[in-house]
Amino acid sequence: MRRRAWTDWEILAALRADAERKGHPPRQEEWKETGSGRPCARTVWLRFGSFGAGLEAAGLPARGIGGGCSERVWTHEAIVFAMVDWFREHGRWPRSLPDWRRSEPGHPCGTTVHRICGSWSRPLADAKTVHAFQLAGDLLAETEEAKLRREVEGLVAAAFDGPERTPAERLAALIEALQDLQKQVA
Repeated sequence: MRRRAWTDWEILAALRADAERKGHPPRQEEWKETGSGRPCARTVWLRFGSFGAGLEAAGLPARGIGGGCSERVWTHEAIVFAMVDWFREHGRWPRSLPDWRRSEPGHPCGTTVHRICGSWSRPLADAKTVHAFQLAGDLLAETEEAKLRREVEGLVAAAFDGPERTPAERLAALIEALQDLQKQVA
């Protein structure tokens, strides 16, 4: 049996008609199967990129509706950063079906990851690389901050432990040393 080919116009008209009949935009979970005179949610998804995008194209609100995968349109990059965020929150890397069976505000469902990225392992490897670079950057920033802190502490000590000076002279020497340090850092 051959499936019916739906035009964009027919899909959008079916979304609008269902919304008018129910008094609210249709939910993705309600469109799992093809209904009389309308396509299934998968058809909407394939045509518009997500069920929510189909609702928006029909002029209907898409926020806070649906079921199954997220209404957000995910990119490879966004998925990678969602995996890094998951790692930071849970202390381990996410697994496709056990952890991301359904979408949540911070990540897509595993099916979306496979559809966008072609596999689970590719974005996971990229997430591990991004995380490693972030850790290296954090470590470098901490090292630079610690080095700067030691430098300032040395300037303060030199200003106050040096030859006998009045408090105003010590403060002027410290300000001058800090201004020199600021020029070096900038």
